[in-house]
Amino acid sequence: PKIQDELIAREIIINDAEPTVRYKLTKRQTQEEIQRCTGAVVITRGKYHPPNALPDSEKPLYLHISAGSHVSHTFFRVLN
Repeated sequence: PKIQDELIAREIIINDAEPTVRYKLTKRQTQEEIQRCTGAVVITRGKYHPPNALPDSEKPLYLHISAGSHVSHTFFRVLN
């Protein structure tokens, strides 16, 4: 029997990043390249909140990154 891969997910808020960085991180091409190189799936979520904007119910712009535990094992092997 195959053991199911554990899913690892993280959220990284990019709302306050520099505009050029925020643009690059939210581009489909960048996210597809990350997935191709690492196996991690990157999805843009939330809404951009300009500085000094009144807070609303929607979360600020962030990246939802998910991957199987094999990805963390791969990173560990690369770093060591």
